[in-house]
Amino acid sequence: MEKIELLLKKADLKYTKQREGILSVLLQNEKQLRAEDIYLALQNNGKEYSLSTIYRNLISLEQAGIVEKTDIPSHNGQFFHLKTEKHLHQLICISCKDTYPIDECPLEPYLHEIGQKQGFQVLGHSFEIFGLCPHCQQKNSERELAHEKK
Repeated sequence: MEKIELLLKKADLKYTKQREGILSVLLQNEKQLRAEDIYLALQNNGKEYSLSTIYRNLISLEQAGIVEKTDIPSHNGQFFHLKTEKHLHQLICISCKDTYPIDECPLEPYLHEIGQKQGFQVLGHSFEIFGLCPHCQQKNSERELAHEKK
């Protein structure tokens, strides 16, 4: 709760129960979450906020630099996470839509080099890897085995 108050104060945003709820859900999760995931987590904790309230607050938190948004076209959606010093890259399962954070940025040295070479000041980048998570790979293998047995 103290951390949330500090984040909001530093960003010059008013403390509200809705923002506190959203930020507490994001603080408890390493993965990026959709607004719908945050909505369900809040409902499970007995907090009844509308989905539009969650979206409005996420936009305010993003504009204030507390939250980052990632658009993932294959998922037809936006995912949110707390902004940190270290930017986030992830593996994204195209089957179950689950995301797995990548601990380090494999692009940093290349971006620095290409920026210098082109005289370009790199201010940011986005990097996602799409594939199948271990669970979905297992399900696909089981389906293929069942299909072969027919």
